[in-house]
Amino acid sequence: MSFLTSKAPQWDPNSGTPRPQSIPVESPGNPEAEPVLVGVNQKGEIKIEGGPLGTQIVNANKGAKPNALAKLEAWYMGEEEGGGQGTTEQVDPILSRLSEPDQARLNELEEAFPGTIEKFKSIFNNASGLVEDGILSEADLLQRIMGGSSRGSLAWNLKQELDGGAIKFERTESIGFALDDVDKSLLAGSINMMESLSKAYASSRDCDTDTDAMQKVAEGVRKDPNSNSYFFASPLDGKRFGISLSVADLNPINLMAKEYNNNLSSTCSDKVDDVEQFTIQEKQIRANYSDSPGNISNIVKDSSEMIQVAAFYAVTGDLGKAGEIITDLVSRFGAQAFNVLNMKKMVQDGEHILDEKYQEMLESMEALGINFASDVKDAVKGPLKTYMMQAMNFTKELSPDYAARVGGVAGKGDKSDVDYVMRERPDMSLPEGSLSEVKFEDLDPALQKSIKDSGDEIQDKYWLVGDSLKTYINEGDVKLGTASNLGGEAGRLLEDGNSHGDFIWNQLGVSDQDKAAGRKVLSSMQKASKSISKLMSSDFKTGSMKPAQARSFVSKQIREMLTQAGISGEQKRLVNAAMEEYEKNGGAKSVGLIDREVQRLILEQGIKRKSNGAIDKAKSRGSLVAFAALQASMGMDSTGKNPMSSIHILSTGRTVRENQNSMILGPLKDLLDPDSRRGLSLGASKWTVDRDGSTEFKAGKGKAEGNSYINTRYLK
Repeated sequence: MSFLTSKAPQWDPNSGTPRPQSIPVESPGNPEAEPVLVGVNQKGEIKIEGGPLGTQIVNANKGAKPNALAKLEAWYMGEEEGGGQGTTEQVDPILSRLSEPDQARLNELEEAFPGTIEKFKSIFNNASGLVEDGILSEADLLQRIMGGSSRGSLAWNLKQELDGGAIKFERTESIGFALDDVDKSLLAGSINMMESLSKAYASSRDCDTDTDAMQKVAEGVRKDPNSNSYFFASPLDGKRFGISLSVADLNPINLMAKEYNNNLSSTCSDKVDDVEQFTIQEKQIRANYSDSPGNISNIVKDSSEMIQVAAFYAVTGDLGKAGEIITDLVSRFGAQAFNVLNMKKMVQDGEHILDEKYQEMLESMEALGINFASDVKDAVKGPLKTYMMQAMNFTKELSPDYAARVGGVAGKGDKSDVDYVMRERPDMSLPEGSLSEVKFEDLDPALQKSIKDSGDEIQDKYWLVGDSLKTYINEGDVKLGTASNLGGEAGRLLEDGNSHGDFIWNQLGVSDQDKAAGRKVLSSMQKASKSISKLMSSDFKTGSMKPAQARSFVSKQIREMLTQAGISGEQKRLVNAAMEEYEKNGGAKSVGLIDREVQRLILEQGIKRKSNGAIDKAKSRGSLVAFAALQASMGMDSTGKNPMSSIHILSTGRTVRENQNSMILGPLKDLLDPDSRRGLSLGASKWTVDRDGSTEFKAGKGKAEGNSYINTRYLK
């Protein structure tokens, strides 16, 4: 390598002469051997190509790959190719099929965007399903990704952008004109997103993809409804603008995106809950506008959960993986993702250690071609010294062998967001009941994959801690669970043999008599919800009535239903207002408001008070039991994991860890205890157990919804 370096043209930035071209250098051991070309690239680094290396470029500063170096050594010594130990290298089955101009184009792209060749090869391999399904021939697929014969190929368009602009950029309405100066790092980031789509597409053919991968595609890829262009947001663009290299109809990226959506809607519909949320959405592409900022609650939720997993990888030494997670956060929310996690109360202990980890993490990301803007670097460093330090301290003490984000992907009733798995029982003191022993097959698929990928021997049983993360800026109500349909939630509690419903009743520990009284109220709620849904559904047939007449007819039916349920007078005030809005304009909003009020009023009419105004627990038994069952059903985990809730309050730096099921059951059992003085406050949209738990009744789109809360001010 020193010999070749000495032969290279010297770079003189002050000479004003053009960059030296590559020059041929003969083998010292065999002048008859094909020479190699030695030159200098734009960074002043030596580049070597040709000869035994074919069209491969070797960066002399970083060193050659072992096989390439062996070939160079054989060439230097004048040995026949393959004549020395380790001097044979298999011909690349993909690159060898390209023409010399195509290979030269790829090498130029590799120089400008390190790693591009491997990414394009990955996209090519992941797109093989298009060939299997007869959509493209393999030759077409190769050309449309790496070739130059089609102007729609990824390589062609990327090279055109380097030469002056040929891509479609979301902030412009043009193709082929460099109206925006596209940052190379953003362009490289968009290619990363294209590769992520290709991987998700390949997995979606058998619905073998995980929801983290699907979520990444859903958030980073979008389609212009007015053209066949897909836009790929760079992980480095805080504003989440998208770049499109897929301007041709038969570009494999376009085809994979289309087939991916089809696969989710068909193959995955029975395997993934609410699979439509993960499909690639159409979005009107507007000049100078990309996406409305994510609301603060989503930013806090996603950032806090992902940083917990990043902390696990940082503690266990996989800084590259931790860096990927941090990069993914930047792709979604930019600096804001980290600013919201920057606690007031700084964590001093071990800060110098974290400084080192932070620097190592940045270096590992930069080695992958990922460079953050200075404001993002500053934003990242804040929570790394606070929120992530707390997460790292917890992870270090727990010492898990594996960790994965499972929120939103686990079975219904599972409340954990991040699962930690240990091969041996941990020594750390944990909330009672939050550590469970589970079989390998009962672990989340993401954890099963981590264990398999690690190469570790699969055990019969593991120790599991499911962490339900709650990260809020200030003290107050923390949401523990949600019911998207109160009528449906009541249904789970009415059905004997329903595993979730049976679990809730068992945990509440009420008598058969109380259970029957509570179910009577829940039955009225479910019946009313079904009646409202049926009457106000767009499918409800009202003969030859005009729309306004039909709404008036439905309104009268619902008013009659309320009267039969014993709801009258002032209780109906909000319902009447909602009914007037429905009769005038219709719409799901008014339907949801009506359903919410009916559900709440059915619960409320069973509440009886003493002369002093306090609730009479004996006479109100049915409604109190129904309320407690609903609150528990929304917030409790019923999968057997019994998760720990880690509640972080950012404004104070306070963290509380408690068994989530116990945290909910405590105040509810106290409320139902005839001898307890704990009471219940009834509001127009919220019922609150004195000091601790509360349920919020909401008006969803066409149905009543609910949320279960706990108040952090009273947690120890």
